[in-house]
Amino acid sequence: MAPNLEVVVGTYEQFLLGYTVDDVVNKYKMEQSFATHSHLASIRSVASNKHYLASSAADDTVCLYDMRTRMENGKLVHHNDTVNSVAFTPDASHIITASSDGTIGIVRCGNWQVEKHWLKPHKGLAVDTLAVHPTGKIAMTTGHDGVLRTWNLVKGRQAYATNLVPRWKLDAKNISVLKWSPTGNSYLLAANNRIDVYSVETAGIKEEFNFDAKVVCVEYLNDEYIAIGLADGKIIIHNCETGDLTKEIQAHEARVKCLASEGDMLVSASSSGEIKLWSVKSNELKLLSSTNCSARISCLTLNSCEYLKKKQDEITVLDKVPEKPSNKLRLKQCVIIEEEGGDENKTTRMSKKKRDKKKARKLLEEAEQANAEDENVKTVQTKKMKTDLPKKQKRDTSDLPSENPKKKKKLDSPNKRKSTDSVDDDITEVPAKKKKQKGIAAEKAIADKSNQINANKKKRKIPLEDTENSPKKPKAVVVKVHKGEHALVKKKKKKNFKNKISR
Repeated sequence: MAPNLEVVVGTYEQFLLGYTVDDVVNKYKMEQSFATHSHLASIRSVASNKHYLASSAADDTVCLYDMRTRMENGKLVHHNDTVNSVAFTPDASHIITASSDGTIGIVRCGNWQVEKHWLKPHKGLAVDTLAVHPTGKIAMTTGHDGVLRTWNLVKGRQAYATNLVPRWKLDAKNISVLKWSPTGNSYLLAANNRIDVYSVETAGIKEEFNFDAKVVCVEYLNDEYIAIGLADGKIIIHNCETGDLTKEIQAHEARVKCLASEGDMLVSASSSGEIKLWSVKSNELKLLSSTNCSARISCLTLNSCEYLKKKQDEITVLDKVPEKPSNKLRLKQCVIIEEEGGDENKTTRMSKKKRDKKKARKLLEEAEQANAEDENVKTVQTKKMKTDLPKKQKRDTSDLPSENPKKKKKLDSPNKRKSTDSVDDDITEVPAKKKKQKGIAAEKAIADKSNQINANKKKRKIPLEDTENSPKKPKAVVVKVHKGEHALVKKKKKKNFKNKISR
């Protein structure tokens, strides 16, 4: 069965521990679900809302956790001293922190950016307690200046301040508990052995309670009743409307450090490490389950396990095995025809199938081998064809007529070259099959070309050898001399010109 609650406890030993509460046939069990050691000093406050969990400690940090993945999201380090109190707004849109450095911070959940940081809300003195109204529009704080301050969270400024010194005197600077009722119609303050309950409508004191032992923690069960944990280990239930004592029980041997309620359940934790689960019905306390974390508990919070229920539902859906159809449906859907002989016919059918499969495999293998042989033959033939191709023959240029050197340069260029022997080269490079196809046409083209070459030789008067051995005439050089130049300069230039020609 899915757990109903998860109890999260902070300790002086810097550990944050989680315990799930399981209901098994009206018997509750508490089992440890997680343990972390993210802080470097004792944990002072813990708060949770939806899937968010935050813990503050004396190491000046606030650790943030995602309870769906059970992973730490990061740390808030905008304070310079012990973070005494942490609280979420009802819609879990923001988290508010109060520190001994005298500042109050408001951080948006999700991106975790500081949207407001009051530097001196209590005249620069330490801020001890913090409580957020159920509507999320108002928050209250107390500090070492002995003043109860109300903050407008919508406009982000202080609404009003109440001086506690005239009534509380020295205890005004040591308020340990500040709580709103579930509906927000009243709130209470506690210090040493005293509790005052204030009404929002009348802006005055509704009830006042005094005890023999120190009040350590207080929790609203509903708008009428409150549970009080004392330093002597007792838990007392009082009626806020009439002020009557309804129940008193010795819950723990050590002091009751923390109290938290959820519906008809109350969870108490002591400094000795004991965690007890109580049922509260008709103002009576009944012990359901207990465990010991073997550490000194400093703070406590309860977290609903809706995300755990969803996970378990998903797991159960995945674990469901599809049901097999009954034999009756099979008999209706499947028709089996059996021949005489029964088992013998079955064996013969199976053997035939195997034989058919073997034959098909053999045929496939033979076809693959034949394809491979054909490919090898083709490759060998292509290699032979390449070797049988005729090689290019070099031409004798001795019988050709001479050409101008300017035209030679143009013909030598790779892009513009068009040699007269292109026909011969093309014909020689043509493979044997193409020669047979061309036949007589190729022979006629060769004869025509050779006739043209002989005609050109007769027309030319100068052979190629004479053109190559003929001496080159020197190019004419023009020398320009200015009018003002001396005659010696002209002579020197002429000499230089002669030397150049001789070289």
